[in-house]
Amino acid sequence: MTDADSMDLAAKILGDHDGRMIRTGPVWTVVAPDGVVLPEHGWKIHLSSRAADFSELAAVVVPVLLAEGCAFKFARSTAVLRTVNDGHTSPATVGKAFTVYPERARVRDLGLRLADLLRGRPGPRVLSDRQVDPLAPVYYRYGPFSRSWKAASDGRLLTVVHGPDGEEFGGLATMNYRQPGWETDPFTSAAAQDLTGPAILGDHYRITSGLFESGRGNVYRAVDERDGTALIVKQARALVDEQDNSGDVRTRLRNERRVLAALADVDGVPRVFDHFRHGADEFLALSDLGPKKTSRRTWYATVATCRRTIRSRIRVVRWSVLASGWLASWPKSTAEASLCTTWHRKKSSSSTQTTSASSTSGWPTMTARGSTARRQATRRRGSGAVNRRSTWMICTPWA
Repeated sequence: MTDADSMDLAAKILGDHDGRMIRTGPVWTVVAPDGVVLPEHGWKIHLSSRAADFSELAAVVVPVLLAEGCAFKFARSTAVLRTVNDGHTSPATVGKAFTVYPERARVRDLGLRLADLLRGRPGPRVLSDRQVDPLAPVYYRYGPFSRSWKAASDGRLLTVVHGPDGEEFGGLATMNYRQPGWETDPFTSAAAQDLTGPAILGDHYRITSGLFESGRGNVYRAVDERDGTALIVKQARALVDEQDNSGDVRTRLRNERRVLAALADVDGVPRVFDHFRHGADEFLALSDLGPKKTSRRTWYATVATCRRTIRSRIRVVRWSVLASGWLASWPKSTAEASLCTTWHRKKSSSSTQTTSASSTSGWPTMTARGSTARRQATRRRGSGAVNRRSTWMICTPWA
């Protein structure tokens, strides 16, 4: 759904409903009854959706919200929702396709009604909220309806919610659920409490500390309770940063597992102990190389080592392909071209640059193009057409 499609959707669903204010900004389309005055803060309901399912979800949800007579907003287009769900732009906003501002007395009833309506639909987890029903993409949290800013001691602007006795509560959404001390959860009747993630992952990996927090997935230090092994556990959250051609971050975690397995013999590359699922998320359990090995500088050095290893292995494959005559041409470094030319000179005892192998040797005919040919090609195609640091080996299979 493009931006134009978003406007068409709003017009199609909302066009027959007079007496409503509709305002579309760069991110959200806001819908509210004319003359409505929202309180400064209260309980919000968030509806989560994948970008691919957004249009269908809107067609189901909007009529219910219009009938309820409450204010709400939704992502203005599929492209916007895909950015919201990427886990990087705004991690605490992931999944928030719809935000509903119900009357205080209607929060519980509306939340349960929406959960019944949307049960079974997939959507990214909203990290800042609690879930109404574990099988429905309906979430809630306490927060500001309108922004009230306050300057922190370090100069940062904070959104502050004021309680009945003058208490202050930070209103900005974070990656963990929070609620003010003066409020009671409308769905569980519980007072404010500090909720943390699961202490045990995959049945036997006990989390000991956190290393990195991200909308796409966290990184933890953990201990395998079966044998006491210290591990690093990396998380990939379900349905976050979905791409049409590469899936979500879980697909990239699987690719990482395969790359690490291929580089298992390289110094400084962690060993893969386990790849498991906990809920809808996927995790990698890796060897803990110590605090120095997890630093940014060491990580860059490890990446450079991996690149060198990959390049060397590609070079081996390139030589094998060249020797078997599968390709008509293959880019070669200057050193390889010189070595290959020298080898052919020795094989054929020829003083020319072009060397033909005998029909019984099983080797293809190879021609090395040196600096003269490279300069001629550069003049013909322009200065940027040929890499001056490389030559080409032209390989013609035998007849």
